[in-house]
Amino acid sequence: MQLEFKRNLGVIDRIIRLVIGLILISLVLLRAATNWMAPLALYIAGVIIFEAIIGY
Repeated sequence: MQLEFKRNLGVIDRIIRLVIGLILISLVLLRAATNWMAPLALYIAGVIIFEAIIGY
């Protein structure tokens, strides 16, 4: 059985996701996101950047 996935994200959507992910990471590095928000922001940023990179 062979699965074929079609790319779901366009170039502009991928760029927007990458920028949002980088903004979330910068919030953590600048200590604007603290306590429970920092790990959550890093997790969301990781997922968003991963989706932007693979494009699915």
